[in-house]
Amino acid sequence: MDRWRLLYLAWRIEFSKKVDKIQFFLNILWYHGGMAEQVNSKYPERARFLNGEQKKFLELVRSKLNTDSNGLAKIVGVSSRTIRDWKREKLTISLPALEKFCLMAKVGRPDNIEIIKPFQLAALKARNGWEAVIKKYGHMPRNEEHRKRKWFEWWENEGKLSRPLLEINKPKHSEKLAEFAGLMLGDGGITQHQVSITLNRFVDYKYADFVEQLVFELFKVKPRKFIPRGTKVFRIYISRSELVSFCKSIGLVVGHKIRQKIDVPEWIKNNRKYFIACIRGLIDTDGCIFIHRYKVNGKWYSYKKLVFTSFSEPLRNSVFSFLQSIGITPRMAAGRDVRIDSTTSIKKYFELVGTSNPKHLKKYQSVL
Repeated sequence: MDRWRLLYLAWRIEFSKKVDKIQFFLNILWYHGGMAEQVNSKYPERARFLNGEQKKFLELVRSKLNTDSNGLAKIVGVSSRTIRDWKREKLTISLPALEKFCLMAKVGRPDNIEIIKPFQLAALKARNGWEAVIKKYGHMPRNEEHRKRKWFEWWENEGKLSRPLLEINKPKHSEKLAEFAGLMLGDGGITQHQVSITLNRFVDYKYADFVEQLVFELFKVKPRKFIPRGTKVFRIYISRSELVSFCKSIGLVVGHKIRQKIDVPEWIKNNRKYFIACIRGLIDTDGCIFIHRYKVNGKWYSYKKLVFTSFSEPLRNSVFSFLQSIGITPRMAAGRDVRIDSTTSIKKYFELVGTSNPKHLKKYQSVL
């Protein structure tokens, strides 16, 4: 249908209803005339209403057209979420959408609206930022490295001191704290401002619940979870400088654990119950149970074996020595593994040390 036939039919409808045809034709000219712009244009002009007026306008259009947010969205080719944002006045409505709503609902163009050109607000905010920098420094920074260095100096001397420090509960030495230390020595990591534990999100999801509960019981802080895109892991983390400081105070290290040759802290080594809890945390994270199958004289044999893997020699030696001290017979293998091969020793391990990781218990109790 061509443009003039559309205008003619619209005029007939308006004439039959005996309404103001002048306003109606103005609406059509706004939408189809020289200032017309596609509603879904990437950078349209926008209409800024007075506070509360944009919501009233959209409610008027909705009632006139007897539709809902989804119907309004279809009319102007946007998502229903955009319509909701317009109603909440989180975003300013685009001018083409405003004109189409006026046309379809047969209402006049609202008064007291300000037309905002594309990027007008961005330019204003950029200018405000520029003026703030000039006011603070007297000029725009010319040396980026110098600016960063000065910022870090300010942060160390003034900035971080002005921020309230988020406190944590600082527990006394206990079996639970020793188990936490063990899982941190295994799959944990500590940076200057964050403590995290990385687990497999497919097989360790039940163990993750235990870890979160343990962390909360110890420090009275609820950890968060993060799944890095394209990986099979999730990270349980807490961003608290106080927690980092506390972890350092109990013998854990910030940064690369292997390069620093991590080992079990002395306060754990000096207490048998603490050492058992620490070993449990270590093997629950960096250990596994596997089935060893081999064939002798045409007959197949299957045995369960337990292995703990670490690239830190001091840590491997400490685990090996302690297992020997409690009557378990381990062996060193492949230069980085501590293995428990015999069925008797594995049974003794689960009796004395146990596990908090359901996948280990399930594998141990499974039938060969």
